Amino acid sequence: MSSVPHPIGGASRALRIAASLSLAMSFAVSGSGVAFGVDSEGPGDDVPVEEASDGQDSMIPIELPAVTIEGLDTDADGPADADVSTTIVPATPRSEQVTAVDALVTIPGGVQADLVEVTLCLFLVGSESDVAGCLPEGGIGATWNDERPDATSHLVMTWRPDRVITTGGTETGTDGDPDGEGDGDGDGVGADAEDGGPVVVEDHGFRILGDAQHADAGSTSDLVDLGADAAEVGLSFRFQTSVGLRAGDESWAVRVVALDANGNHSAGSDPAVLGDTPWQRSGLTVAEFRAVISRSPVAFGALLPGGAITVDGVTSGSFLSNAPSALTITSTDFTHDGREDGSGDVSVIRMRDEDGEPDVGELILDCNAGATFDAAAAIRVGNSPGADRFLERDLYATGTGEAADGSRVHSCRMAYGGGAAAIGREHAGTIAISIVAAP
Repeated sequence: MSSVPHPIGGASRALRIAASLSLAMSFAVSGSGVAFGVDSEGPGDDVPVEEASDGQDSMIPIELPAVTIEGLDTDADGPADADVSTTIVPATPRSEQVTAVDALVTIPGGVQADLVEVTLCLFLVGSESDVAGCLPEGGIGATWNDERPDATSHLVMTWRPDRVITTGGTETGTDGDPDGEGDGDGDGVGADAEDGGPVVVEDHGFRILGDAQHADAGSTSDLVDLGADAAEVGLSFRFQTSVGLRAGDESWAVRVVALDANGNHSAGSDPAVLGDTPWQRSGLTVAEFRAVISRSPVAFGALLPGGAITVDGVTSGSFLSNAPSALTITSTDFTHDGREDGSGDVSVIRMRDEDGEPDVGELILDCNAGATFDAAAAIRVGNSPGADRFLERDLYATGTGEAADGSRVHSCRMAYGGGAAAIGREHAGTIAISIVAAP
């Protein structure tokens, strides 16, 4: 092992101890967790340095970086007196709910000198990649680069102190004085220092990994308030989750881990631990989310009394979901407002709910999922919602992910019983296809 050269000619003991401490500190910064040095008065003046071997070896254990999750609020932008929830609500397109995770990172080597990266990972416990999706390529001793985590089961957010960008503040030289002599008060600010105004953080150093619709919602750190040798930094991860996060009975977990310059990981040697720890919280859930993104209207054309028309392969619409879902279909009555074009009064053709062919003044609409109309599989579309009017059941068992699904089609038959007040005029109604929780 290394040893400290002992001075010839009676150098003071204090000097030799300082050299020993310097060596110990050198190992502490550059080693992998243990520092070694020599604590000895050394041989006399007449003993060659290379023969010294009677000194007492010593060691200084160096702690790994540590992370403590100090707070977790899934409704950080809600009322101040609201109960803290464990349910995460997806952000797009309506919810503005922000999840906040506050963490304290302790790193013995110093935040500025030894902290490389801190990672927050929200993950679906039991998903295909599970906790493994919380590790960058290269494992626990590596940093994240261009990885693209699966947005339906993971959110990964990183913070690095070297990414924090500030403007303003006081400009200083040696003790703040460009000539190196200082102003004598030892405050680090010279008499000739220029005041650049308050420090403004231009970039807080946080990044969302990948191209998902997860979003940073104003994450911050207290890095700019710390001294140069500070060993702790407080981080507040704030984010909105994508609609792609899967809802259901599965449990979600959030973990925050730190990486130092030697590749040491605050989660220790077992990063797959799933129970609650100071750096991980389990038992979170994701709220269900469904949305109709778009749908095009359908023109059924001209109908004679007692006639019918069939349309096949109609696009059902474009849908988003993060949980098992179904499509329902209903219709309003069809009307023509003659007062708008001066042709007469309002003409209404009622949408028939009951079985059978339409009576005078009625329409019927039967539809089924699929590219061609099938009377045996079709349902009667009425003018009021009902649990029995499911166009398709058991869709999107694990959600659609980030991209809306526009692949569903249906086919319909419309029949007219005659008796409209306005003949030869276009009547319009709304056929509504909705995405709902699967029955």
